[in-house]
Amino acid sequence: MPVAATRPSLPAPSPSLPDAETAPIAVAPTIPATASGFPPGYAAPTSWYARRGKRLFDLAFTSCVLVVAAPVMLGVFVALRFAFPGESIVLRQRRVGLNGQDFDMLKFRTMRPSRRQLHVAIDGPDRRVTHKSDTDPRHTRIGRLLRQYSIDELPQLLNVMRGDMSLVGPRPELSTVADEKGLRYHPRYLVAPGLTGEWQVTLRQSGAMLFETVDEDLPYLGRVTLRNDLSVLVRTLSGSVLGGGR
Repeated sequence: MPVAATRPSLPAPSPSLPDAETAPIAVAPTIPATASGFPPGYAAPTSWYARRGKRLFDLAFTSCVLVVAAPVMLGVFVALRFAFPGESIVLRQRRVGLNGQDFDMLKFRTMRPSRRQLHVAIDGPDRRVTHKSDTDPRHTRIGRLLRQYSIDELPQLLNVMRGDMSLVGPRPELSTVADEKGLRYHPRYLVAPGLTGEWQVTLRQSGAMLFETVDEDLPYLGRVTLRNDLSVLVRTLSGSVLGGGR
């Protein structure tokens, strides 16, 4: 009796590489999850400020900032149009937000497309080793300046107005990285992600990647207050003025 030929199994395709300005994937801590997704023992803040006041503060503060920042954003857009002809100027990156839901985070382009997109050789170390490093071959002069003063993050003010983000909260991780490392339902996502956060003003300059320090955001769940948010905003502004961005 003839035996039917079987096709050899093929390895699963590798996940697509992130966008030109996304982070590499490496080992990160994980927390066991319940059936609902989030781990036991954690809950979203329930104070009036956390439930309602924070959103009102976001809308009022961001509206005022946008009035001042709009001319700057327009000037940056025009400058980037000359620096990156034919490329999208405002990037949309899939990030993990409140309750583990994806959203498109906005930011100005500051780097050339990856060497795979360009289809040309680029002198310098590989992007997976040098992401956001000073030696990354995709850097541009204007991009370095925007990153230094965190101006490339200004479009995220629109994310705040839309309700995707808050002014202060844990920085949102890339969806690809969160899924790869089982971090989509990390308790840090029990609050809305922030334009800035405690990681921004404490560990950002340490050289550690965001997914390596996710547990550092957990104390924020217990101090979602107007006073603390104002403190983080003041420290962020001080760091930006001094050129502490990356």
